[in-house]
Amino acid sequence: MKHTIISLFVCMSFATALWQEPKQTKEQKDPVCGMKVTPKAPYSSTHKEKEHKFCSKSCKAKFDANPEKYVKK
Repeated sequence: MKHTIISLFVCMSFATALWQEPKQTKEQKDPVCGMKVTPKAPYSSTHKEKEHKFCSKSCKAKFDANPEKYVKK
């Protein structure tokens, strides 16, 4: 009985961990204007297999037009 209760507790703990929202990574810096943006920012582009987040549609458009200008070497 004791092992059953412990097993049930472990299973419930594991299931709860799976249902939780994943932790957000730290804020990123918009490469165009320098503003801090969250990982949930609605605007993003991928350049050389790296995702970049933007504060606005206009910053994303500027980046997309010339990404090499904004990516650190």
